[in-house]
Amino acid sequence: MVTLTIIANEAPYWSEKTWNALRLAGASVTAETGMKVNVFLMGDSVAAAKKGQVTPEGYYNTEKMITDLVARESRFSAVERALRREVSRMPSSSREPRETP
Repeated sequence: MVTLTIIANEAPYWSEKTWNALRLAGASVTAETGMKVNVFLMGDSVAAAKKGQVTPEGYYNTEKMITDLVARESRFSAVERALRREVSRMPSSSREPRETP
């Protein structure tokens, strides 16, 4: 079985790179291709996996895309330092995602 590893490094919104990476992952785990897919989130792309994110109007929800891929046995990894940075950007009172301007 072929394994595809995808590295994402861009913020999930305002650029299509992370969205396209997730689309490629989704297309690759179909029964027709039969690939195993690993997705490595680094830098700003770790925000794509944030639970409860507020999706800007006109964009796909990357949290849902990732959840669907995990359900189809795709494997995700993220850089720990980037995860800590993303959590520290969240409002400290509730740790809820900020609304995107």
